[in-house]
Amino acid sequence: MRKLPAILLLSVLLGCAGIVAFAAGGSGGRLQEAVSEHADEIYRGEDPIVGDGDVPVVLFTDFNCPDCRRAEPAIDRLVAEKDGVRLIVKQLPILGRDSEIAARIALAADAQGQYWPLHKALFEARGRITQNRALRIAEDVGLDMDKLKADANGDEVSATLAKNFLVADALDVPGVPFMLVGDRRVLESDDLYGDLAAAVDEVRAEGCAAAC
Repeated sequence: MRKLPAILLLSVLLGCAGIVAFAAGGSGGRLQEAVSEHADEIYRGEDPIVGDGDVPVVLFTDFNCPDCRRAEPAIDRLVAEKDGVRLIVKQLPILGRDSEIAARIALAADAQGQYWPLHKALFEARGRITQNRALRIAEDVGLDMDKLKADANGDEVSATLAKNFLVADALDVPGVPFMLVGDRRVLESDDLYGDLAAAVDEVRAEGCAAAC
């Protein structure tokens, strides 16, 4: 897991005023309480959604995070093979300006209905994702580049990123990738797909304490 800095300056990353401090991570009970308090922002925000299943899987991620890249095959397989999954992707660009720009470009692709193809292509690319690389990959995916650039710099994308940092703070997200299945956290592991799939079955059988 790539840890979040102790203090993130949203004024630097997002052009917004304010400082958000991140804790080291909460206990299961504290997490479920926070999830219940912020269920609308977590599950019903403006983030890209892949699939229309009944079990939400929430992923906080950064395109330049090596650990996120290692987790991606399990996430991709879950979406492709596991029935009933609704993946909610929350961009949390903690690794600098390149990550923020890549996140903005990916969120802008969602307005063209092409978030997931671009998400997969960005994670499949080797090396650091810079602005130029992200734009080249977006063009290869077939996006309208003029619209993409305008939307990437728009207020809606800025607001989505700002909200993601605030939600991460509320949940005491310690770093990326950070994954929730329903209101249950799933940790990185050698069998991440198996753990995610089991959590999906558990949530479907038992439901969420939060309104997820």
